[in-house]
Amino acid sequence: MLDARIPIFTTSVKNDFYRFFPFTQGGICSQLAETEALALKDKISSLGDFYVRCAQPNDAPYLYDLLRAYGTHVHNYEDLEFFPEAKMDLIVKNISTCLTHRFFISFLLFWENKPIAFFQVDPYRLETLTSIFNNKLLPAWSQCFVQKLALEELTKLNFADRWQWLHEHFVENAFQSCLSPYNITPNVAHWLNFVTISLENYKFLSQTLGDNDWVGNISYNLFPEFQRKGLMTHMISTCTDILAQNTHCSYLFSDRIADKNIASIKLLQKLNFQPGGTFFAYYGPEYHTRKHPDGNFSESCVCFYKKIA
Repeated sequence: MLDARIPIFTTSVKNDFYRFFPFTQGGICSQLAETEALALKDKISSLGDFYVRCAQPNDAPYLYDLLRAYGTHVHNYEDLEFFPEAKMDLIVKNISTCLTHRFFISFLLFWENKPIAFFQVDPYRLETLTSIFNNKLLPAWSQCFVQKLALEELTKLNFADRWQWLHEHFVENAFQSCLSPYNITPNVAHWLNFVTISLENYKFLSQTLGDNDWVGNISYNLFPEFQRKGLMTHMISTCTDILAQNTHCSYLFSDRIADKNIASIKLLQKLNFQPGGTFFAYYGPEYHTRKHPDGNFSESCVCFYKKIA
């Protein structure tokens, strides 16, 4: 259980090679090192008649239409979440000053000196992941068990023993009580699968990432009139090279793409991202989309990831 946007994820799969990324719902990213931000500041890459660079404060007036097109344009997948209009000024300010606050990176693709696409990367170092699991995810999940979930103890267990421990200590009545405000009845075993795999992914990252290394959650949008020309593929490839050469980014991942969002899935497959596993996302009343303006729906999703350094 997370919040009114996405109360819960579940999966029918049970495999220690899958990768799920629930920590992106924690609302906390890691701050880039100043040296990384400085290295990105003046990078400009040409793509024929187009060019890529990080967002700057003077780009702010041009970002509103680009952000609104993400969820509202009829050519995009119809259940992309709207950027909340009440927070749009703040969102635009944060994007256009990303290299000042350093909590995420916003690359922009320009045509005739106007941004037509964004590619955003939210960084997570291990210390941030640990904090999110300890202070956000495990306290929420612990409501459904006879004792509090302890990250260190659970990740010491192998996959099968952790799965068994979670089943033995699970309290179904508490689980149903937590979900009652949302009027949903997900499969219990499938939720426990998701928790088990998520902890396995944390364990993998804790064994893989160095002190300065981070993984980046990606999001992107291109004005529909420029789609199907290969521009997003070239942009992400260019940005990936910039990240690999100038930052401590080890992996890029997309935490959640709907199975029906064929365009995004084909894009990431073309860029050699690996599927992390399929799962179900249950959305609450604060998750507003074109097809579901009042939220309260569910959909099958897949995540993707790619090692870059």
